This record gives sequence, C-alpha cells and structure tokens, in this order.
Amino acid sequence: MKLEETIQMEYADLTKADQQIITNSKNVETILSIYKKYSPEMIQYEARAIKTIFDEKINQELKKYTKEDISAASLHFFSAEEKFSANQHKLIGIFLTELIQMHYEKMQSSEKYVLFTSDKTNCVSFLGFELNGPHIRVIGNCGSLTCCNMKKGLVEVTGTVLSEAGAYMQGGTLVIKGDASYYLGHQMEGGHILVEGNTYGSIGKDMKNGSILVNGSNDNFVGTEMKGGEITIMKDVESCGMELAGGKITIFGNVTIRTGVFMKGGEIIVEGNCYGDTGLLMRGGKITVKGICEDYKRATGGEIYQNEKRIFPE
Repeated sequence: MKLEETIQMEYADLTKADQQIITNSKNVETILSIYKKYSPEMIQYEARAIKTIFDEKINQELKKYTKEDISAASLHFFSAEEKFSANQHKLIGIFLTELIQMHYEKMQSSEKYVLFTSDKTNCVSFLGFELNGPHIRVIGNCGSLTCCNMKKGLVEVTGTVLSEAGAYMQGGTLVIKGDASYYLGHQMEGGHILVEGNTYGSIGKDMKNGSILVNGSNDNFVGTEMKGGEITIMKDVESCGMELAGGKITIFGNVTIRTGVFMKGGEIIVEGNCYGDTGLLMRGGKITVKGICEDYKRATGGEIYQNEKRIFPE
C-alpha cells in the first residue's frame, strides 16, 4: 500500500466529529498567514533563533487555538494547493513544533497531537526540534533532523525519516515505522529511538547515552566513535564499533566486514557471524561472536570471545 493511501486511511479513521472540527477550523488562515508573513525573513537564521521568533509571533497574533487547528494547518501546509519555496519548507517543522509546544504548555494537555505530512521524503525538516513533553503522531514522512535536541515526549512517524533523526537528542522517545537514513542518533545524549524498518548510512556516531533499536538491518557503520548508550540491530550490518570507546552494541544478524576496528573500550556482541577484520588494531574492550569469527589475530589489546571461549589473547 502506498503511503499516500495510508495517510488517507488514517484521516478516514478519525471520527466524523474530529474530521469536521479539522475541516472547519477557524484559525487555519491565521496560522498560515503568520507563517507566510515571517518565514521568508528567517531562512538564513539558525534553528533556535527561528524557534524564538515564531514563539513571539504566535503569542502576539494567535491568542487561542486548538490541537485540531494544528492538525488542520498541517493538512494545508502539505496540500498541493500550498506553494512554498524549498527554504520555507525547511522551517515548517519548527513552526508546527512550536505551535504544539506552546499549546501543550498553556493547556497542560496530555492528549496526542496529530500532524499530516506527505508521502514526499523531504517534505518537512526539524519536526520535534527541542520538543519538551508533548506526544505527536505524524501521518506521513519526515525530512532531516526529526527530533533534533528533543528533551522529553513521544514522536511517532508512520513513514520514513531522512538524515540526522534524533541527533543531539537528550530525552524522550522517537518511533519510526518506516526506514531511517544516515546519522540517526548522531551525538545522542539520552532518550530512545525505535526504527521498525531498516537504517541506511552511519548510525549512533559519537553517541554518548540513550538507546537505539533497529528491527531491520544497516548497510553502513554502526556506533562509530560511540562513547556510551546501547545500540541493538536485529538483522545484518556491514560494520560496527569502529573506534568504539564505551557503551554496548548488539547485532542479532551477521557483520559483513569490520567489527571493532580500532576499538578502545565498550562491548560488542554478535549473535551471528563476523566476516573479516574482527578487532583489527583493537586496543581495548570486549567482542563476543556466537557464530563464525574470521580474521581476528590482528588485535593489539582487549578481548575477543567465540561463544564462551576466549580466542584473543590466546
């Protein structure tokens, strides 16, 4: 089933009362006008400055609005009728997140906020930026930097996400039903990321704390220069634990090449096989391989086990 059809089905699953509230939202035009008025002048600003300005303008020009108004605005933002420049599209995520955050804080709402995006992979960036508390369900795809600097809350994405999802994340939970692209969890300091699909490109690079669970596979590097936290991959990966300094990586499939190359500390557990460059120039830490363990004699430190038997040092 195409994601576009899924989005339509999710909308159809809302009660008729909810659909009517969203369709007849009285504040959508005001919300759209605030964005259209101020977004062009903020294109060159950094994300935190954009967030601050949006906060000020929303407070000035939108005194009262509902979570249904926010859902309705998202439908308009990503409809074929609305035309925004590529740069303006980059700011929509920050704007919608700030609408949600301000409503959450004013209303002390524990209800779920629903956003409708698009089946386009680059439709919205920075969604969930510095989020602190709300529960957001995104029907559709997200672009780059989803939940960047997130502090608390829950974000569910029914589609895919592009690069740097969960980067610098401090807390909260990000659930991705589809696939995730490169630099997932980059320099992550806390929180939890669950990917139900596959991941592509480096993930968990320079990760300091928190956890990443991938139910699929990874085609590149897992946990490069990782210092803490935990990464679990349920299927095969190409490489893991390069320059690992701390934390734990568990692979339930096979590692195609390079396990723990230049590893300094931490722990790697591979339930399957390791093919080639296992522990190459490894200086510390522990690698445990439950299946075949090839080419492990070029380690210079640390420990390598095959099942319960230590094979390096002999």
